[in-house]
Amino acid sequence: MRIYKHLISVHIGVDEPRRKDRLGNPLPSARLISNVVHSVDGLSPRDKDFTSMVMQWGQFIDHEFVSTPVLKGGLTRYRI
Repeated sequence: MRIYKHLISVHIGVDEPRRKDRLGNPLPSARLISNVVHSVDGLSPRDKDFTSMVMQWGQFIDHEFVSTPVLKGGLTRYRI
């Protein structure tokens, strides 16, 4: 019988996100990191419509790729 790691009980706190770094200092919030990474010229993106629009555009592109037919056989090896 093979025992998989995900079937073994975990210690308390293993599945919780880290809140402190190795020195014990509190980690910055995910929102702060996201705003810093995506800022332009030091300006933080705070427009809710912009973030919603980007999410909708990404979903549209994803669904287009998933729905694109793939030709099999014939003389071509390329996807259309």
